[in-house]
Amino acid sequence: AAAAAAATGLQHAAPFEFLAVESLLEGLVQVLATEYNSVAQKAVNVSAMSHGSVSQALLENMRGTKSAADALASRLIRIKAAITLVLDDDNDLYLMNLSALWDHSERHNQVEFEQLCAEPELLLESYLQEINSLLTQVLLTQRKILNTEAGLMLQLDTARNKLLLYSIVFAVLSMCTSAVSMVAGIFGMNLTNSHETDSGWFTSVTAITLGVVGTGFIATMLVLYREGAFWV
Repeated sequence: AAAAAAATGLQHAAPFEFLAVESLLEGLVQVLATEYNSVAQKAVNVSAMSHGSVSQALLENMRGTKSAADALASRLIRIKAAITLVLDDDNDLYLMNLSALWDHSERHNQVEFEQLCAEPELLLESYLQEINSLLTQVLLTQRKILNTEAGLMLQLDTARNKLLLYSIVFAVLSMCTSAVSMVAGIFGMNLTNSHETDSGWFTSVTAITLGVVGTGFIATMLVLYREGAFWV
């Protein structure tokens, strides 16, 4: 009875070529899944780090994670294309039945041909679905990485705009003070008048000079503000 059961099990066992293909695809899917889990964890870490200040280490991690996700997506697309290529060709599916071809050297009829194509087709389609599932997850992770990268670029652009704003403010202030200094340099030391010995004129000239600088500074800033130069 035990021998009969064993024989029955062997008769219903899958041919060795299908077992070999299934083992290969199963190992491949496991390796790809492990790589995806690693990339997904890196993406989560980068996303968490992006809520703080932007640093060189964060940008390097972002670049490395993005490259790893792109490489994994490219591999999955190529594997999907290879499996799809086999599924689209019935002759390739038929030639995968090495045991049946060895036992039956003549060409099978149409019914047998279709039956022999069905089993490898089901096997490949099941793993194609797993590849598609992994590819979808990788594409979602890529989208998450791109969103995080866009947020970091927005932070950097905001910081850059603030620096430009500060540079404009100091440049306008320097321009106003330089203009007053030029007037003082041209006229103040080269023209004589009756007020050199009048101590009250120092305060008046100082106040007028500061007023001119402040007025010029405010007027220039208002013009720049109306032109939208201070948008951050």
